Amino acid sequence: MSRRSAAQVAQRLLGGEAATVGSENVAAIADLLKAEADRQISIDCQRALEIADLICSLEAEPPILALGLLTRADALRELGRYSDAAAAYQAAANLFRQVGDEVGWARTRSGAALTARYTGSHALILEQLEEARRIFGERGLWLRLTRLEQNAGLLLVELGRAEEALAAHQRAMVAAEQLEPRNELLEAEVHGNLSVAYYRVDDHVRAESFLTQAVAIFEREGQREFVARAHRNYARYAVGRGHYSVALAAVLPGRRALLAMGRTDAAAHLGQVGVDCLLRLNRDAEAVELAERVAAEFESCGARVEAATTCVQHGLALARSGQGKAALQALDRAEVLFGTAEWDAGPSSVQLGRAVVLGELGQWPAALQAAGEVRDELHRRGARAREIEAEIVRAKALRALGERAAALTAVLAALRPIEHRALPALAYQAWRLRGELALDEGDRGTALGAFLEAIEHLELLQGRILTEYRSSFLADKSDVYEAAVELLIEAGEAERGFELIERGKSRALVDALAGGLDIRVRPRTLEQRRLVDEVARLRLEHDGLVERGDSGAPVVELEQQIGRNLEELRLAGADDLERLSLLERTVYSPRAQLEDDTVLLEYYFVGTDLLVLVVDRERVLAERVVGALPRIERSLRRLRLNLSAASTRPNRRADLEPQARALLGRLHAELIAPVSMWLGRRGRLVVLPHGILHQVPFAALHDGERYLIEGYEVVSAPSASSLSFCLRPRARQGQRALVVAHSADGALPGAVAEARGVAKLFPGVSLLEDEATGVALREQARHADIIHIATHGVSRPDAPLFSYVRLADGHLNALDCFELELDCALVTLSACESGRGLVDAGDEQIGLPRAFLYAGARAVLFSLWRIDDRATHELMQSFYAELRSGTARGAALRAAQLAMLRGSDAHPWLWAALVLVGDWR
Repeated sequence: MSRRSAAQVAQRLLGGEAATVGSENVAAIADLLKAEADRQISIDCQRALEIADLICSLEAEPPILALGLLTRADALRELGRYSDAAAAYQAAANLFRQVGDEVGWARTRSGAALTARYTGSHALILEQLEEARRIFGERGLWLRLTRLEQNAGLLLVELGRAEEALAAHQRAMVAAEQLEPRNELLEAEVHGNLSVAYYRVDDHVRAESFLTQAVAIFEREGQREFVARAHRNYARYAVGRGHYSVALAAVLPGRRALLAMGRTDAAAHLGQVGVDCLLRLNRDAEAVELAERVAAEFESCGARVEAATTCVQHGLALARSGQGKAALQALDRAEVLFGTAEWDAGPSSVQLGRAVVLGELGQWPAALQAAGEVRDELHRRGARAREIEAEIVRAKALRALGERAAALTAVLAALRPIEHRALPALAYQAWRLRGELALDEGDRGTALGAFLEAIEHLELLQGRILTEYRSSFLADKSDVYEAAVELLIEAGEAERGFELIERGKSRALVDALAGGLDIRVRPRTLEQRRLVDEVARLRLEHDGLVERGDSGAPVVELEQQIGRNLEELRLAGADDLERLSLLERTVYSPRAQLEDDTVLLEYYFVGTDLLVLVVDRERVLAERVVGALPRIERSLRRLRLNLSAASTRPNRRADLEPQARALLGRLHAELIAPVSMWLGRRGRLVVLPHGILHQVPFAALHDGERYLIEGYEVVSAPSASSLSFCLRPRARQGQRALVVAHSADGALPGAVAEARGVAKLFPGVSLLEDEATGVALREQARHADIIHIATHGVSRPDAPLFSYVRLADGHLNALDCFELELDCALVTLSACESGRGLVDAGDEQIGLPRAFLYAGARAVLFSLWRIDDRATHELMQSFYAELRSGTARGAALRAAQLAMLRGSDAHPWLWAALVLVGDWR
C-alpha cells in the first residue's frame, strides 16, 4: 500500500468508517494517526484520546500498541488525568524496551517527566533522563531533544532545583536552534519555559522578557492553549511583583473559560494563583472557599503535588480566619499528599507554610523552630524569596519571645537580599519589623527611617491595586503610617507629619481623581457584555428582595455575586495601574488655594491618642490629645441615643437639648478646645475627619456658650489632597439644576414638595415620581450644575456600596454613582442617613458621597442621621434661597442652619445633620 493509500485508510478511520488494515501497512497508518493526535492535542484533547484508542485497536503487536499507549498518555496528561497518564507512559516504555525501540522508550521519558511534575513520582525518571538525552542527541533528533530538555527543566524547577532547570532550558534552546528550517513556535515554547525558571529564582525582569517574546509568537500563530498557559505564568509573576489586581484580571475570566472547556487542571492552576492574590489582599474568607475548590480539582486530576501546595495556602487562609485547628489539619493533609508524591521539595513547602501559620496563631516557639529548619533547605534550593520569608518569620518569632538581638540579626539577614530584588511585599514586612525592633530599644530615629522605608514599599504595592479593593489589603498595614506620623510629630516635624497623613488617608479616592483612572464598567468583549447583562439581572432580583424587606441569605448571596462580576469587569482596566502607582507618594496640598480666613483641621488617631493639626497657608501646627479615642467613642454613643430620642419623642426635645449640648461640649473639649488658641478670628473651618470622627456633627460642637457654627462656617473633606481636586475649576459655570424626587409610594410626600420648591429657584429639569428613573438621571446629570435628589435613602454600613436612594425604577447605589459623568458644583442628597458609610482601612469612607465626588461633583451635601420632612424642607428652602442670591455654598448652609437654630425648637437633631463636603465656594 502506498503512502497515499495509507492516508486514505487513516482518514476513513478518523471519520468513523470501517477500513481494512493490512499488517504490512499498519505502521504507516499508526504514524499518520499519531501525527493527527499530536495536532489535535492543543485543539481538542478528548479527540486526541479517541485517536489513541484507534491506534491501540489497530493491532496487538507491541510496537503499535506502544505507540498507541504513548499517544494515550500524552492526551491524558493534557486532560489533567496525571495518574492515568503516568501509568500509560510506563506501559508504553515497557513495550518499547521489549521490542528494542530506544527512541520510542526515550519519548515516553520525555512525557513522563512532564507528568511527574504533578504526580510526584520523579526519582526514577530523573535517573533515566540522561539516557534519553543521549539517545536523541546521537541520532540528531533535535525536536525530540528540545522537548525532553523542556520537560526536564519544568520538572526540576518544581523540585526547587532552579539552577539545573535553567541549564536544561538553555540546552533546549541550543537543540531548537539546530532545526532546519527554524521553528519559531518551538522557540517560543522554550522562551515560555525559561520565563518560569527565571521566575522561580526571582529574576522577574528576565522572566517577563522571555514571556513577552513567547506570547507575541503564540498569539500570532493562534495557539490558544499556549496563550492560556502564558497568562497563567504572567499572573504568577504579577503576584510576585505585587501586581495583585493585574493577576486577578488574568485569573477570573481565564478560570471560568477553562472550566467551561472542561480543562479542570488548567483552571485549578489559575485558581491557585487566585488564592495567592486573595491571601495577599487579606480576603481570607474568599481564599478559604477558593482553596477548598482548587485542592479538590487538583486531587480529581491526580495532581497530588499541586493539591498539596494548595492545602498549604488553605491552611494559611484558615489561620487568618481564626480557624487554627482546621489550619493545622490542612497542613497535615499537605504533608500526606507530598508524602505519597515522593516530592523532595514538598516538605520544605509545608514546613514554611507551617511556620507562617504558627506565627499567625501566635505559637511562636513552634513557629521559630519550623522557620529555622526550613530556611537552610530553601537556601540550598535557591528559593531566595521563600528563604527571605522564612527569615522574616524567624525574626518575628524571636522578637515575640524577647530575643531582640537575635531578631535584629535575622531581619538584617532578610533585608540584605531584598535590596537586589523586586519583592515589595517582603520588603515592607522586613522594614516594618526593623522599625518595631528599633522602637523596642528606644531608637526612635532608626525606627522612623525604617517605617518610612516600609511605607515606600507599601505604597508601591497599594498603587498596583484597583482603588475599590485596597481597603482589605490595608486592614493590617495602615498602622505603620500611625507609627511614623507619631514619630514625626514627636520630633517637631509637623509639616512632614501632615504630608504623611495625607499619603495614607483616603488614597483610593485621591489616586482615582489624580490619575483619571476610569473604574466605570466598560465592556470590551462578548464575555464582558454577558457579565454586564448578568449584573443587571441580579440587580433587579436584589432590589426587589430589598424592597420587600428581605435582608437574609438570598440578598447577601446576590450582593456577593454582583460584587464578583463587577470586580471582574473592573479588573479589565487593571493594566492602567502601573501608571497610577507612580502617584502614590504625591500629596496634593490645597494650602495655596486657601483664603486667609480659612484653616484646615486635620484629625488623625494614633492608637488611642488624637493628633489635631491646624493647617493654613503659612504653617502647620500640631497638638496631641492623650487617650481621646475612648472618651470620644463614649460621648458619641450617648449623643446618638439622645438624637434617636429627639427623633421619636418630639415633645421631649426641649428637655433633651441640654443633655445634647453637654455631650457636644465634651466632644468640643476633645476636638476643638486643644487648638482653639490657633484658630483666632478665622471665619471658616475645613474639617478633615479620621475614623469615627466622620460621624461627628462638627457644626454642633458646643463650647459652653455657643455652637461652633455660630462662630465659624464649617465644611468637611475626606482629606486635604481630595479637597484640592474638589477646588479645581469646572469646565462650565452656571446654575442649571437637575431636581429628582420620589415619594417612595407616598411615604415621603414632603420630598416632592421640597423638590418643586428647589426647581422654582433654578432653571433646569425636574424628574418627579415616575419620571425619576436611573436612566433619566444618568442622561440629565451630565448637563447639570446642581443636582438635588429628594427620596427615601437607606444606609448599609455592612455593605456600603449597596447603600442607596430609591428611584421609580429601582435603587441608585454607590456602584451606580461611579458610572455617572458629572461636572457639577453640588450634589444634594436630601435622603435619610445619606452620608452614613463604612470608614475602612486607609480612612476610606465608602458610600454615596464619596462615589459622587469620584464621579465629578465638586461638593456633596448629605445628612448624618434621619430628620423629618418638615425640617428638611425648611433647611433646603433656606439653603437654596441663599444659593440663588449668590451666597457661597458653605455660607449658605451656615445661614440655613443658624436660621433654624434660632427657631423655637433648636435641638441639634433638627439642624445639625447636614454636612457639606468639598468645595465651599
